[in-house]
Amino acid sequence: MIQPDPDPLDLGPRPAIGVVKLGDLGDVLLVTPLLAELRTRYPAGRIEAVVRAGGASALVGNPHVDRVHVAPMGGSIASAAFAWRLRRRRFDALLLAHHLTLAGGARRHRLLVAASGAAITVGLDNGRGAFLTHRVPDRGFGHLPEWRYWLRLGAVLGAAADARPVFVLPAEATAAAGRLLAPLAGRRFVAIHPVVGSYGPGRAWPVGRFAALASALAADPGVGIVTVGKSDALAAGAEIARRHPTLDLTGATDTPTLAAVLRAASLTIGADSGVVHLAAALDRPTLALFGPSNHLAWSPVGAADHTLRLHRPGPPPTVGWVTTLRSDIPCSPCFYLGHSLGRPHGCATRSCLVELTVERVAEVARRMLSGGTGGAVD
Repeated sequence: MIQPDPDPLDLGPRPAIGVVKLGDLGDVLLVTPLLAELRTRYPAGRIEAVVRAGGASALVGNPHVDRVHVAPMGGSIASAAFAWRLRRRRFDALLLAHHLTLAGGARRHRLLVAASGAAITVGLDNGRGAFLTHRVPDRGFGHLPEWRYWLRLGAVLGAAADARPVFVLPAEATAAAGRLLAPLAGRRFVAIHPVVGSYGPGRAWPVGRFAALASALAADPGVGIVTVGKSDALAAGAEIARRHPTLDLTGATDTPTLAAVLRAASLTIGADSGVVHLAAALDRPTLALFGPSNHLAWSPVGAADHTLRLHRPGPPPTVGWVTTLRSDIPCSPCFYLGHSLGRPHGCATRSCLVELTVERVAEVARRMLSGGTGGAVD
């Protein structure tokens, strides 16, 4: 439970509040609990989100957002025009849901905040947040899960409760997913997302292991395999399909249809990526494989920590509806540490991911599948 600010601000009955999260799908999903709490606190307020194109699909149909602004990727003319559009929105408060990790990024965020013209600006401060009117201490990556950091921004405005991520599934997406999944009618299936985004490639579990995992799980009666992902997963999906018969939907779905596929799955498996956050936001069984990246910061909301005790003694690992699987190798995590990025590419050996063998992942996946976590495709 996020504690209320000892002296929260009251913006009145109809404030205009902007929330900035310039990230991809998973990043923006982790801001939706904040948006929900702001709506609860200010039901008549105007709540708007500022996101990148890659994250905008996370907010389609979200009832807690009145408007979504897609920030340009760059260019002085486009940026100036965008800044002017933001200023015309006349925000009473602007919440910056970012760590100010890099000096260059902090400068860009400072310019955006200034351009908004908001009298109240709230964000994390790691020593670079002097431009904000209200600063929440940044204790470093993993001191709190990312979504809880963003709820602390809301607490400054009196929005202090907890909420889950929100993703609205359109009816037409469910129908489209049903057509794509028709070859699996009557069967349960596991959705495999075999890639991660372009940033932080060290998070990726090898595609060959995903192919071997698909073979292992499909050996169980009545279990099908579906590979999912955007166009960046096409090569991986084709490689898995070459090694094992699957229903390859990589590159075949937009975000809502992908969400509907995940909603129908008995289990979704992937490395630290937006797709596992999407499956968890839909409250579906999800297995997230973590290596270099900081599970304390980026695990899906509500995930049980299944840490393989290979190097250190500790309590036996648990398996939940949503589970993060990782090794206790002492050098992991090495990506998102303290107030620095650490190693986005991981180390040369990526031993933390090597220790997540196909056999170990399959064992956890089978435990999750046997827990009554999903049904067959209609």
